[in-house]
Amino acid sequence: MVDSPKKSILRQRSTWIASMLACLVFILMAVKVYELSIPGLLADLFTLLIGTLAVMLLSASIGWLLVSLRRRRK
Repeated sequence: MVDSPKKSILRQRSTWIASMLACLVFILMAVKVYELSIPGLLADLFTLLIGTLAVMLLSASIGWLLVSLRRRRK
């Protein structure tokens, strides 16, 4: 039996919400059990985001460079 697209979207959204709540509970449990500090976690998250941004900018600039070099050859 095939679900309607509306039910499928609703099911995907509810699954996403449930997984985000599970992640939140896991993080809260880790903070309590391992006595982690919230500022320390936020600093790690910020470092991760900066590193991801740097990798994305580097790969985008290399892609732009390759495209511009290919255009120049034609």
